Parts: sequence; structure tokens; C-alpha cells
Amino acid sequence: MRLAGVLLGLALLVGGCSDPTSPEDSRLAEAQRRWEATRPASNSYTMQQRVVCFCVTGATTFQVTVKTGVITRAVNVTTGESISVTLLTIFRTVDQLFAQAREGLTREGVVQSMAFDATLGYPTTLSLDPIRNAVDDEVTYVTSNVVPIAP
Repeated sequence: MRLAGVLLGLALLVGGCSDPTSPEDSRLAEAQRRWEATRPASNSYTMQQRVVCFCVTGATTFQVTVKTGVITRAVNVTTGESISVTLLTIFRTVDQLFAQAREGLTREGVVQSMAFDATLGYPTTLSLDPIRNAVDDEVTYVTSNVVPIAP
């Protein structure tokens, strides 16, 4: 009899739970589904990306080249100068943006805002504040004009 009561209690508890998926998780998942459906087969593309942070790139827009999922080059769209290979880690591929957004949503307050391309699904804006109450750790990735290229 006691076991039946415990099982009934568990059934009520589980049955009464709401969907643990937040609206942000759902938006992210839907955008990633669009990206997976439209991404270049070779995962090679160019995009414009601006990384707004307290870092060397400031708020400059770069033409970033991604070949088979790896950032290989970034060129300042204003000056035409390539950024040093050692600084390419400042930029994020579309997959890395999704991963950062997903990870950020697991910690309260990290994702400040995010927006997605309506057609291709890639994150157009991802604003993060990784360390609450820390100064100068905030970063925003602004991404646009994703265009497939041959590998």
C-alpha cells in the first residue's frame, strides 16, 4: 500500500511538471534547425562579423572566412588589412556562436540578448556577460552576410 502511495505521488509530481524548455531555449533550437537545414554542405562560408568587447578589434567589422568549419582569415572591411592569425580566436564560427549561446543559457544572466537571421537561422547578435558583476568581460558578436564558398 505504501509503495502504491509513493508511485502515485511520483506520477502526480512528474505529470504536474511543466516543460523545462525556456522560450530562449526554444528560439535557439528553432534557429539552429534553420541553420542546419541551410548551412553550406562543406561548412565553408564568408561572413561579416564585428566583435564588440574590450579587445584589440574594438568594434571593427571584419570579413571572416570559414573553411570546413574553421576560421582561416579575417580582413578589416574598411582598411582591407588581414588580422594576425594568432588573433583569429576572437571571432566565432556560426557553430561556435550556437554553442556559446547554448552554454550561456545554462547559467543565469549570461546571455543578455540574441537574435537570429530569419532565413538562414545563424545568430545575428549574441550578447554575453560571462561573469556577473565583473568589469570588461562583456562581449557582443554581430554577424551578417553569411555566404557559402567552395571548400
